[in-house]
Amino acid sequence: MKKIFFLIVFSLLLAACSTQEPTTPEAITVTPTASAPITDLSDFYQQIVTWAPCEDLSGVLCTSIAVPLNYQEPSGITIQIHLAKLPAEKNKIGSLLFNPGGPGASGISYLAYSQEVFSKNLLENFDVVAFDPRGVGISNPIDCLTDEELDYFLAFDGTPDTDQEVADFLELTKQMAAGCEENENNLVAHIGTRNAARDMDVIRAILNEDKLDFLGVSYGSFLGATYADMFPENVGQFVLDGGVDPQIDSKTLSFEQALGLENALERFLTDCFTNRDCPFQGNIETARSEILKFLSQLDQNPIPTEDSNRDLTQAMATYSIAAFLYSKNYWPFLRDAFNAAFDGDGSLFLYVNDLFNERNSDGTFASNISEAIYAINCFDKPATDDAKAVRELAAEWKQQAPIFGDYLAWSNLACGYWPAAETDDFILKAAGTNPILVVGTLNDPATPFKWSVALVEQLENAILLTLDGDGHTAYMTGSDCIDQVVDDFFVSKKIPEKDLTCK
Repeated sequence: MKKIFFLIVFSLLLAACSTQEPTTPEAITVTPTASAPITDLSDFYQQIVTWAPCEDLSGVLCTSIAVPLNYQEPSGITIQIHLAKLPAEKNKIGSLLFNPGGPGASGISYLAYSQEVFSKNLLENFDVVAFDPRGVGISNPIDCLTDEELDYFLAFDGTPDTDQEVADFLELTKQMAAGCEENENNLVAHIGTRNAARDMDVIRAILNEDKLDFLGVSYGSFLGATYADMFPENVGQFVLDGGVDPQIDSKTLSFEQALGLENALERFLTDCFTNRDCPFQGNIETARSEILKFLSQLDQNPIPTEDSNRDLTQAMATYSIAAFLYSKNYWPFLRDAFNAAFDGDGSLFLYVNDLFNERNSDGTFASNISEAIYAINCFDKPATDDAKAVRELAAEWKQQAPIFGDYLAWSNLACGYWPAAETDDFILKAAGTNPILVVGTLNDPATPFKWSVALVEQLENAILLTLDGDGHTAYMTGSDCIDQVVDDFFVSKKIPEKDLTCK
């Protein structure tokens, strides 16, 4: 069982990166008081930090800052947010803050792959700064399950067919929620996007920037839009790639992502038939039927993998198919994975499943992304605990999205028993900001293009840049046109023409 939501871009590049030990504050229970006034934060904004070489990242500097656990009670407990900085290679014109999405992805880890994530132009002109948001990576990571429990959770049937399977499904969601709730300092109630945006403004001050330049991809676009709405006067050059519609609820989000993944699968199959190693014959409909049959068989009879202790389950295969659809560059590997699986070997699907969940071969997890994605999403976007209603949704959605509809319908139950929830409806306008560049990909499987359109419509001063292509997000994915427009926007502050489309 796995709630997809936004996932992350560049996931196949990720590796474990532990630069410093996280600082764990003294155990205190803090009750959120969203309506209380925020008092003086000057000590946080004026703190002095020392940058030092990162232990595991060559040429990168690391530090940490203190922020309030609860911004409504800034004199209470503090937590540490860890930062990493790749200094500008030539003439620094400013700092560029980066968030890779998730939610739950460690920004610091991405600096190990800076050449693939950022253009040479940006690396020459900016100190590129990444951070692990609160509850993520090494910034007071939220920990909800043991490694063994998380393995079981991720492999569990994502489309329960019987009352007993539904009951077991619900029990697992309660276990995840209870585990998250046990984290000290009531972290689960302070892990949402609003607080992460507040942390970003403290980071801006620490970087000595009057205005913040920011690149946020996937969920990072939601985080960036939230910041822009909360601190419009502090917005510099903002690029939000793979836009998220802030106002849609959890149910609508899941359904529209199912449709996006279904469209991406159809495009993969269309391309597949042009290749000699395509595992399917006939047409798209017969191929889809074959995939459905394969997943149905896995539901009852998982197939073996190279790991003798782990078979490939239906949930793991469905999740892995979605992961392979994140980039057109992964399509050849998806063909290989289907070919192997049809021959009874699920190893390639297991491999990508582990990559996206950052699971090591020894059964440990390199990061807490598979727990943080629940903690943040379930806090921001409360969902239902009505299994009967979700069963009806699953049957309905499967008509429009045969492969992913029921899987993502059932994922709505994952947040049904969450112990804390955001009361904000995320109506974001960001009035008075500098122009914000929103980048959307027409065939994005994870953040459908319509979400970027909606984000532009909701923000008062946003411009849409479109990639006519495939894959999740657009910057540094192969379009010279997109890369040039984004680089010019950051480096020269050149605003692109309205409604520009790139190939």
